[in-house]
Amino acid sequence: RVLIVDEVDDTRTTLEYAVEEVKKDGPSSVAVAVVHNKLKPKRGELPADVLYLAGEHVEDFWNCYPWDADAYGRGIEAHEELARQCARGGQVDGSCRIS
Repeated sequence: RVLIVDEVDDTRTTLEYAVEEVKKDGPSSVAVAVVHNKLKPKRGELPADVLYLAGEHVEDFWNCYPWDADAYGRGIEAHEELARQCARGGQVDGSCRIS
């Protein structure tokens, strides 16, 4: 059995490719788990026999994860403060949601 884990299901093309590659080895079952599923049309498809699990269904915004904080010019402390502001209902960077 194989579980494929990813942080976000955006277009689903990467997940589709990963499932196709894993299935070549003949596992008894395949499941996919994502932290966030973006609510938008998908370009890729998953076979009906693949279990799909999403931690949360979210709008189509860019997600800024803690492990990416430095890439956006923020240290982890600044990232966590922005996350607290979001949790209180504050607007952050317009199109960027802090996870």
